[in-house]
Amino acid sequence: MWCIPYDSVWRPTPAAFNFMGKQMTQLQQRSRAFDLAPLPAPPLLDSIDIDFGPRPLLARYMTRAVAEAERAGVRLVLYRGMAELAQINREASGWSPLNPIFEHDPAHPDLERSFSIVGYADDGDAVATTAARLVLAITTLKEEAESLRLFYPHESSRPQAGERCLWQCPKADGLSGRIMWSGAEYHRPDYRGRGLSRILPRLARAIAYAHWGIAYAAGFVRYPEHYERKLGLAYGFPNSEPLVRWLGSKLGDIDSALCWMDETELLADLETGLRDRKARLPEAAD
Repeated sequence: MWCIPYDSVWRPTPAAFNFMGKQMTQLQQRSRAFDLAPLPAPPLLDSIDIDFGPRPLLARYMTRAVAEAERAGVRLVLYRGMAELAQINREASGWSPLNPIFEHDPAHPDLERSFSIVGYADDGDAVATTAARLVLAITTLKEEAESLRLFYPHESSRPQAGERCLWQCPKADGLSGRIMWSGAEYHRPDYRGRGLSRILPRLARAIAYAHWGIAYAAGFVRYPEHYERKLGLAYGFPNSEPLVRWLGSKLGDIDSALCWMDETELLADLETGLRDRKARLPEAAD
């Protein structure tokens, strides 16, 4: 279990993990039986290592994000891999199938290169999610997308015959290296408008930076509807550009805008959130 105590962060251990500060110890110790899986109370770790990045900033931000989610009525749980996310997606009403990049492959669970964050209501129902996968773009993210390797990280998941990706984002042609690919955003309708679209993506980026030392964070928003609603900005991405056309996939033809930020922008965004927790960062219309 990976836990985030108040004064430290990040040491991997084998199971799913809770993010709770020391000030939340009593909450951690209350056991609940969830429909998805039992969540044992995590041990209180004296220290958790941050592999990359500024420890004080990342630790403070993670603790702040968890507390804000708790005030919104959501208890956050972090899972290695995509197994829990896949189950929640299958059971959730009104949620489209997952993009193949976030599908769970039992033969290749990728526990060190992927994670999901799930928000649970008091009754144990999953009401919000986000997910991340580490993309190692040896050349560029553009080439990863056009070759379809971005969408199909496992050999067991294959493109459809004739499937292709058309990349038309010249400003982002040079993105390369260790990239966090984010997505799988889901908020149950009665939990929208609580700030979760601001909290979860930023928390995921903080974790990804601490664990993977990413050079960029990136993801898609649907074009034109989500792009015009500035959903990428609501998720904290300062840069966005259409158009990426994903054609012939099992999800159909999808037009998207690419959203991205580099590590300097990522850390600056976290600092902004810490300076004023009530700062009106853009909120998604969900």
